Amino acid sequence: MTAVFEVEQLTRSFGGLRVTQSVSLALSPGDRVALIGPNGAGKTTFVNLVTGHLKPDSGTVRVAGEQLNGMNPMRRVQRGLAGAVRADERGDLAAQHIGARLA
Repeated sequence: MTAVFEVEQLTRSFGGLRVTQSVSLALSPGDRVALIGPNGAGKTTFVNLVTGHLKPDSGTVRVAGEQLNGMNPMRRVQRGLAGAVRADERGDLAAQHIGARLA
């Protein structure tokens, strides 16, 4: 099956700290994946790279084969990619979600 969402070799550093290193992922229609890890592991950075809130040092993000690098978050939403952050009952950021919807 053809991937509807692809991340290839996504990397981002802040100063000398490499937060996201060569992350690759491909999802086909109906796939579900969980991004888990301890605080400081780079989960939020990954979500921000995918949704366009941060620019990667290298790597690509694609939806339905279209490369999204260089597109701002709004243009990515128009292409069917969106991210959401949810607060728990204490107001802490509890979960993150990235969704790709293709008509």
